[in-house]
Amino acid sequence: MARHPPLPQIEAPIDAPFDLQSYVPALINILSASLSTSASVSYRRHVGLNVLEWRILVQLAQRDGLSAREVADKVCQNKAPVSRAIQVLEGRGLLRVEPAERGRRHRLSITGAGRDAYRAALPIAAARQQQLLAGLREDEIVQLRSFLARMIVQAASLADDIGPDGGT
Repeated sequence: MARHPPLPQIEAPIDAPFDLQSYVPALINILSASLSTSASVSYRRHVGLNVLEWRILVQLAQRDGLSAREVADKVCQNKAPVSRAIQVLEGRGLLRVEPAERGRRHRLSITGAGRDAYRAALPIAAARQQQLLAGLREDEIVQLRSFLARMIVQAASLADDIGPDGGT
């Protein structure tokens, strides 16, 4: 397990209010929840997909033949909800679950109808991104993407066992 440097000591009284307006994980969570909720409404209304179903189709449109576990990893979800969404997509004819060689996981393939649903949702995704970023300059968008990419890497390296004293 990777060792992390000690967390900085915060000199604040135990009963001091916690400022959620400046706490980056809370802000990202609020943004994520808001985007997910509005995306669900948009994708459901226009193409009949929920956000997870859309994200699964995106992954398979980019790389057909993934296993359910690989898809779950790529969409950062537990396998159980991904498996349920895969069953829904298969039932609607948007993907196929193909048996793999003995001892290997089943492989998922997007169907023609799935590719059509994916293509129908692309303009919605592009418009949502354009609306979200409308208040930013191009250089700020580049910087935001860079910050987010670095934060994703950093978040993946966080240890669950960091205690309140910053140690393990």
